[in-house]
Amino acid sequence: MNTIGKLTFGVASAVGISVASPAVAGAWTVMETFGPDTLSTSGAVATCTIYAGYTQIHSDTAMIVCSLSDTQADGNSVYVGWKQDSYATVSLYNVNGNGSTISFSDARYNPDGSFGTLQWKVCRDMAFSDNCSSWVTYHPK
Repeated sequence: MNTIGKLTFGVASAVGISVASPAVAGAWTVMETFGPDTLSTSGAVATCTIYAGYTQIHSDTAMIVCSLSDTQADGNSVYVGWKQDSYATVSLYNVNGNGSTISFSDARYNPDGSFGTLQWKVCRDMAFSDNCSSWVTYHPK
């Protein structure tokens, strides 16, 4: 178990781990860290770390922190998709074009209980069928 401490959500910042998110408010304690892992697909590469912790019960809060690069001059955006349990996938985009890299974070809170799985993948946004890596899956304890 890796305890990092408490994270406070507020104004998005390039320094530290804070993010503006209506889904998570207040402070929470990180209990586990997954990654950093790097995934790639044709035209995109991402390095992400996922943090799992609690506000009330274990693993009720999760956050992803990523660096996402567009590596192909094809006019297509790239994105990281991430999800928790059976919730819908959240897509976080880099629309700045070939050669650009952005950093971002996103957090989610599960008011119904603990997250059993946390997953992410990197994709190139294509017209008919996105080009994506396989999902990386983590299981918080």
